[in-house]
Amino acid sequence: METKNKKSNFATYANPHPGGVLESELETREISVTDFSYKSGIELPLLKDILSKRAAITHDTAKKLESTLGIDAKFWLDYQHNYDTWPERRAAYEAAHPEAPRSKVLQKIQKSHKKATVKIDSKTDWQSVLDSLIEFVKGKGLGKTQNLQITFDAQPA
Repeated sequence: METKNKKSNFATYANPHPGGVLESELETREISVTDFSYKSGIELPLLKDILSKRAAITHDTAKKLESTLGIDAKFWLDYQHNYDTWPERRAAYEAAHPEAPRSKVLQKIQKSHKKATVKIDSKTDWQSVLDSLIEFVKGKGLGKTQNLQITFDAQPA
């Protein structure tokens, strides 16, 4: 049996934030954010930060999600861990598989090393753009003490 050499989707796949999964779950169950905050015991500001992908799901939050939604706390913690470790796992994969396809945005950023000017059309995958920016920041060693300004100049097609 002949095996064809397939390109992996790993390099182009990205883990979404678990807040998006939680948001979808609340919508499906038709539960308002305020009601869920009250029922779960998760403070409303924290819940809103999780749903807007500005806060992580902690062990305590995962236990509250499990008791309220019936979805195992391990699921939430694993999902958060996968989201948090994605940039490092992607970088390790790309280092081990230099032939793997990369987004055009990431290619331009990697070539410029300092500045990237990218024209984005309406068909561009925005997750790819965000992943590329994360890779750029991590590649430059920018830490929490440094400022980074990202400007999107959107012009109609």
